[in-house]
Amino acid sequence: QFGDSGELKLDDSSTHRNKFERNNEDVFKFPNILSLGALTKVRVTNHETALFKKAWHLEYVQVDDEQTGQSFMFPCNKWLSSSEDDKQTVRDIKCASDSPDSSRRGSLTPDGKVPYEIEVVTSDKANAGTTQHGWILLEGNKKRSDRFLMKNTPQKKILRRGQTDVFTFKSRPLGELRRIILGHQERPEYQLPSYEGREAQWHVAHITITDPSTGTKYEFPIRKWLDINNVGDAFQCAEKQEDAVTQQRHRESIKYKVTVYTGDVDNAGTDANVSIIIYGTLGDTGPRPLKQKGRNLFERGQVDDFFIETLDLGK
Repeated sequence: QFGDSGELKLDDSSTHRNKFERNNEDVFKFPNILSLGALTKVRVTNHETALFKKAWHLEYVQVDDEQTGQSFMFPCNKWLSSSEDDKQTVRDIKCASDSPDSSRRGSLTPDGKVPYEIEVVTSDKANAGTTQHGWILLEGNKKRSDRFLMKNTPQKKILRRGQTDVFTFKSRPLGELRRIILGHQERPEYQLPSYEGREAQWHVAHITITDPSTGTKYEFPIRKWLDINNVGDAFQCAEKQEDAVTQQRHRESIKYKVTVYTGDVDNAGTDANVSIIIYGTLGDTGPRPLKQKGRNLFERGQVDDFFIETLDLGK
């Protein structure tokens, strides 16, 4: 969330003298690193050399942030080896879960409710505002909320022409929001003389709802007159926007094929060690060595194929 740690060498395990042995859990501490916030991925490398090649099967990595009390789990269950499995010595592993004390779950109320943020934009048309109440009901793929009343009072004049009002609505988690029901309700103490004409209507331009427990924003275009005392008009979610942390955690593992064409001119080939970094809109692979067992690579006029597995890099 707040950058990266840079490469950390796992030199001294506080639990075992011989590191990374079968069925061992090794603990490494880095007390001088500032908190990085909500973690999204780790990159683990098995640094094999020509003289020392040892296959390593990594089950999982758990990172505990002792400054915040958060804990993050990164399941791997794959080999890091140039000779085993898909012959990858570097793994990018996305975060599968975090602790109940994480910043996301910390956004829930003590009784387990989500404080949904509702932003209501009243249109800037003539007579678009209302002096009456508005109400909204949220529907998710798991549950439906109770009705939330947006009260107009002499002390708090809301839902007026061209105005943006923000409300907090505490509800049980509803899952992914799909639609809303929006209504316009008469104030008992401020009854209208007539239910006809613009005074008995409210024109809403747009509603945005933010779920702080997932970091997701839901956009609902309205652009409609709502009659007083209506039974409720339904509006579908038009767009869902996830924050950066959520986007990172939804990245899937992808195997990229890299084809290298060596030129067909004198001395075009090389016996040097070659590595590559692939950059995308969602990150990069870091340096990845281009190796193949039992093959002379990068010879004059030769085509060499390599496969690199990493989290989706976007475009």
